[in-house]
Amino acid sequence: MDARKQLGNDKYPVMNTYLVACSKSKRSGWHKAKDLYTGTAFNLASQIARREADQWFILSAKYGLLDPNISIADYNQSCNDLSSGEHRKWAERILLELSAQVDPGADIVILAGRCYFEHLIGPLSTSGFRIHLPLKGKKQGEGLKWLKENLTTYKAKKGDSMNRLENLKVFYRYLEEISRRYASPRNLNDKNWQAGLPKRGVYFFFEEGEERYDSGKGHRVVRVGTHATILNAKSTLKQRLGHHRGTGISSPAGGNHRGSVFRKHVGRALIQKRGMGKEMLGSWDGDKPMGKYANEQELDIEIEVSKIIWNMPFLVLPILDPPGQHTERSLIEMGSISLLSNFQKPDSNLDAPSPTWLGLSHPNAKIRESGLWNVIGVDRELTSEFLDILALHIRSSNDSILHRVPSSSSLPTSKGETSSGKTSPSLTNKEKVLHFIESQGANGVTNRDISKATGVKPINQVFQRTKELLLAGSINGEKNGKQWRFFPKGYLYENRSKENKFDKIQMANFYFQAQWLMSQLHGERLSSKNIDRFNKDFDLASEDEQILGFVNNFSKSAKEYSQTNHLKEISEQVWLLENTEAQLQIICFGGDPGIPSIWLASYSTLLKGVRFYFIDESGVLKEIYR
Repeated sequence: MDARKQLGNDKYPVMNTYLVACSKSKRSGWHKAKDLYTGTAFNLASQIARREADQWFILSAKYGLLDPNISIADYNQSCNDLSSGEHRKWAERILLELSAQVDPGADIVILAGRCYFEHLIGPLSTSGFRIHLPLKGKKQGEGLKWLKENLTTYKAKKGDSMNRLENLKVFYRYLEEISRRYASPRNLNDKNWQAGLPKRGVYFFFEEGEERYDSGKGHRVVRVGTHATILNAKSTLKQRLGHHRGTGISSPAGGNHRGSVFRKHVGRALIQKRGMGKEMLGSWDGDKPMGKYANEQELDIEIEVSKIIWNMPFLVLPILDPPGQHTERSLIEMGSISLLSNFQKPDSNLDAPSPTWLGLSHPNAKIRESGLWNVIGVDRELTSEFLDILALHIRSSNDSILHRVPSSSSLPTSKGETSSGKTSPSLTNKEKVLHFIESQGANGVTNRDISKATGVKPINQVFQRTKELLLAGSINGEKNGKQWRFFPKGYLYENRSKENKFDKIQMANFYFQAQWLMSQLHGERLSSKNIDRFNKDFDLASEDEQILGFVNNFSKSAKEYSQTNHLKEISEQVWLLENTEAQLQIICFGGDPGIPSIWLASYSTLLKGVRFYFIDESGVLKEIYR
């Protein structure tokens, strides 16, 4: 069976999107956008949006289109403060930013007054969006009444059960999108199951014979997990999945269930189903095998466990946040488990397990009744807020920014064949090297890794090919001591030099990081480009040149004369950007935050439309305001 069909439709359905107007009343300081505004209308409208929408955004008079989870500072600017010309430019900016997030043909529900939607209707409609204005023609009091009534009606109409079902439908649509953007589900019995795995992420296992009927068609998720959930943990996603997989190359040869709770759960169910007795179950649960024949019996069970897990398709969502207990990976893991679990839920038959599901034989009621190979989190209170975080990571890691992980059946071998045995067009050594580097993502590879995986020999051939690709700008490279490590072009890799000296390698790394983060933020691939009419290289440029910008990484140890030159450089960049026809003009800074701040303090009156951003040492992106 085609793995894509296991998840339902091949084509990702169009999302419905809600736009909610900001409010005049705000909290002081920096907050997530959804927590900053305190107005009654915003509170009611955002609650409706969270429940009804596949995704929602905030319309801000100052910032334009805001993701609810983006942190911003309080401000004092209203939609009524904008002139007619400024209003049109604001609407064009909203359209540009929205088009990067939502496909044409989507339903756009605007919960806002006339001041916000009157200049948006034309551009959005002509771009193919279907516009809905439930507050149109209503005065402020009437609008509040409508919001209250619809919020109450919504709660009474859908209740917890329907709300969970609707959230399940959204959840599986998001998994379809992960499949579309990265790769079809892979299996642990695939020869190249490790290809393209990110260093960290969240995984979702499905199971043959376990269908869902209430939330749609396709296999249901039976296990959700992540890794590195304690501070400074070193485990990678590949290692965690490797523990679940067990040993063996072409066929299962065993495994260690004491290093994988997933294997432990499946094994317990097998032991119980086969009636192997409490002694065997106690041995399986213990720190080491117990009893005369325990080793042999455990090996048999380990092999059977591997056979079962090897045949489970799984998806991976790359999330590269650092190890720790309170990570967004953990939030998505626990949120997914609480949503999928039927344990002690009033609607305990939603996408229920099949009568033959092995988990029904497990001695633990949490597995039997939840329908999952999970225990932790199945009894947690249901919350849908994790869906916002899940959607944010899917949207921010789109195909134009991250490489698409190749399907294991299409990875070429050194003999020009795919792993499925079909002959592919003959590849040159350079193409083999490039393809392998692109398949490895953020992990990066050395020349020796490349030679071993591709069969390109002698290794001097690999040295020559990586050098050519590096000089041509087709890949990124980083030297650590005498050894080079290579990454896909434009990929935000993590193996950055820990040295503090300001050298060319670090500068190059920062440029790629800035390009990647700004591409994430604006939903469109931004790369270096020379524009003939200006005879100038722009560090950040979209394909249609409607987004243009520069990247500056100023040393913190810059002397006074260097600082003066930096300020002059910023002025020249601002002047040049404001003389372009780009709808979005940006400058991204790193290193010393004082330099752009000094420029803004001295020359902010010269600034018309250029937006300033800063990336701190931990890789966090923030916008700098006057």
